[in-house]
Amino acid sequence: MPTSKEPLRRAAERLINAASSHLVSLSIGCWRLEDDPAVALFGLLGSQCRLLQELDLQSVHVEQSAFEPLAGLSQLESLNLFGTAIGQETLLRVIEANRRLVHLNIACCLNLTDLKAICDALAHCCPALESANFWRFPLNSSIERPLSLQHAAAIVDIRSLRFCSSLKRINCGFNFYTNPSDLVELCRQCPLIAVMVFTANRTLTDDHLASIAKVTPCLEYFELAGNSKISLQGVLKLLLECRHLKYLDVSHCLQMNSSLVRSLKRNLFPNVTIKCYSE
Repeated sequence: MPTSKEPLRRAAERLINAASSHLVSLSIGCWRLEDDPAVALFGLLGSQCRLLQELDLQSVHVEQSAFEPLAGLSQLESLNLFGTAIGQETLLRVIEANRRLVHLNIACCLNLTDLKAICDALAHCCPALESANFWRFPLNSSIERPLSLQHAAAIVDIRSLRFCSSLKRINCGFNFYTNPSDLVELCRQCPLIAVMVFTANRTLTDDHLASIAKVTPCLEYFELAGNSKISLQGVLKLLLECRHLKYLDVSHCLQMNSSLVRSLKRNLFPNVTIKCYSE
């Protein structure tokens, strides 16, 4: 650890210079870095750490341009950018350069603007992708809140991910308007999906749940809290079809009766954790 006489930038440079030829995993999540030391550190990562496979930068608060050198990496398998200021073009270059990418977390990255372009890049460059976290992907600031599904689908479009057939985990929580037909097709083409988070979705219905249940034999964890169009009937079909399901969250779903859900769990599905908070 750096002392008061050894600035963070110098300590970081010494660390990277000493370990660059062997470094395969680095986690500096939640570090509070000044912009200049961050630029220096990320520059060294991009130019010298050619073997780096895992990089965790969650909630590292630095300027957008500091992330540009990361496009120099080419062996990344896991990249966590949760809550960072990385820009759209920089992320696309990073994806293109790291074709072994298996895990990507870009939740709450407010400078990203086009989820469709990101999914297209992942489908083209990263066929081994297993998990993708798009939680609270920002709506395009130039487009007002959509009034129709057709308008919304152009903003939150994940259909390309169906070509990542190894996909096991996807988080689209609080992306209110995701085309449900795209989601069903994604599940059909990615039969290994075990974890799905679609909190506060405004488009999923009981019919979509039934279709999803038929094509997700590995589903274990499903968050549907805040979905306004699903009912107990759709949830029952899901529970009956998905025999490996261990966790289901249907809290704050307007058509859900919490007492009936508790009865359902107690009498028919005691091995499934079912959450159904209404307040």
